[in-house]
Amino acid sequence: MKFRGKMTELTCMKQFSSVVQTLKGLSRLCVLRLCADRFHFIISPENMGQRGAMVWCTLDQTHFFSEYNMKGVTEEDNEIYLELAPDMLMKALNSLKFSQVAKSVKIKLTNKMHPCLTFEVELPSNAMHSRICVHDVPVNTIPRRDWPDYRPPDLPRFDVGIEVPSLKTLRGVVDRMKALQPHVVMAANKLGSMSLKVSTDTASIAMHFRDLRIVDPGLGRQILNSEGDNEEDMYSVRLDAKRLSSVLTSELLHPRRVICHILDDQMLHMVLEHEDVLMHYCVTAVSA
Repeated sequence: MKFRGKMTELTCMKQFSSVVQTLKGLSRLCVLRLCADRFHFIISPENMGQRGAMVWCTLDQTHFFSEYNMKGVTEEDNEIYLELAPDMLMKALNSLKFSQVAKSVKIKLTNKMHPCLTFEVELPSNAMHSRICVHDVPVNTIPRRDWPDYRPPDLPRFDVGIEVPSLKTLRGVVDRMKALQPHVVMAANKLGSMSLKVSTDTASIAMHFRDLRIVDPGLGRQILNSEGDNEEDMYSVRLDAKRLSSVLTSELLHPRRVICHILDDQMLHMVLEHEDVLMHYCVTAVSA
């Protein structure tokens, strides 16, 4: 197995760092799946707790890397699966926070008494030569027999798909609600209405959003509002408020748009789109 990549565009380095920062807030472990054309970050439900989510993030390597070479386990299975800690990965990229002129980031799979992803961050200096910051991130290689455990799930046909407003706004609402109740109900209909609601013994509090874009719950395309639906035809899902709040930290990515798909009483599927990054969250419902 071999892997070597190089990023030279500062915006791509920052974007890559934002993806890692988002993953760091979700789980202590993730899986990096390296392919010839794309690479994926995957978080399994086991690593997010009993009431967690499955997360997978797909990045187009041609957008991020000026150089990208990899050789998988075999010619037939030309992929590499690595388990690593997002926290360690973020530490390797910390030097990008303090520099607006980083020259490059090189990433390669190495073996230093243990498999590692070695990061070489090239930074300018006052002298004639550049400074190179080297970080080794320990990884565990995942055998082929376990690869199916990290494949994206087969998604059902959802009841409704809706393009949601600012993640920052949603997170602010959820953070206030979770102080009152550990669970929040998200609901939407095919007329472009969405709500977040919590109920206590003494009160019910809801935030309503109107005139949102409806998308095909299977294809993600915008569609016309359905004339046959009534305002009361809401599809809802009861979620762990703390977990939903952590998912909404994806505002760090500054996504171009965010789509929520709801399977009534069963699942929330959230998709974040930003340039050549696509991030999915599947959050299962919490029983009442």
